[in-house]
This record gives sequence, C-alpha cells and structure tokens, in this order.
Amino acid sequence: MAEALAKALCRRSDVEFRSAGTEAFAGASASRQAISLMLRRGQDLRTHRSRCLTPEVVTWADHIWTMTSNRHAQILHIDEAARAKTELLAPNIDLIDPIGGSVEEYAALANQLERAIIDRLERLGYLS
Repeated sequence: MAEALAKALCRRSDVEFRSAGTEAFAGASASRQAISLMLRRGQDLRTHRSRCLTPEVVTWADHIWTMTSNRHAQILHIDEAARAKTELLAPNIDLIDPIGGSVEEYAALANQLERAIIDRLERLGYLS
C-alpha cells in the first residue's frame, strides 16, 4: 500500500518508488483486504507482487523509509552504509502491517501511511 500511496501522492514524474520487504515472500500478491481497500481509494493492487529487499535495491535507493524500527535495523544489517538514507517512515512510531486483519485495520494503516508519506514528500519538496 505504501508504494501505491507514494506514487499517487508525489507530483514529480522523475521520482520512482519501490516497495521491498526484509521478510517478504518474493512474488506474493497483496492481501485481499489491501486490494479491496485500495480499489475503493482508486488504486489497483491486483497486479502488485512483493519484492525482497536486496543489497542492490538498498544501493539504488536515495531514501529508504521503514514501517518499523525492527525493519530499520534489518536494513542496516544488509548494508551498514545505508544508515544515512534509512529512516522510519513515521518518526518514533512503528506502523504495524495488519497481516490477516480486517479491511478496517488495513484502512487505519493506509491512513497512517498516507499522513507519514505526505510529511516525507513535503520535506523533500515533492508535493509542489
């Protein structure tokens, strides 16, 4: 959901977003709850497939935003040099993926993600 939200919110065509997980099953589809929710929000996740975070993706990224402090630590384990560009998406708050939860729980996460992404994009000047 974060990748789709970031792509929808960013007003710059020269910025690319990629979602990748430290514990993702590569090629897995989005949950039916996430698909249903995001369709209602005008974004289609039916073709989304998960990616694993690799050293190549870490090197490629200018900014890495994590949902949890645990994921932040895992990224630094992959590449300590990523410290300067890796931050919690929502500073001081872990955003918990409601895996297997209700559509309402996914909606709550989507709202948290949206607020945090807007904040990050504003700081980078990507909303103007």
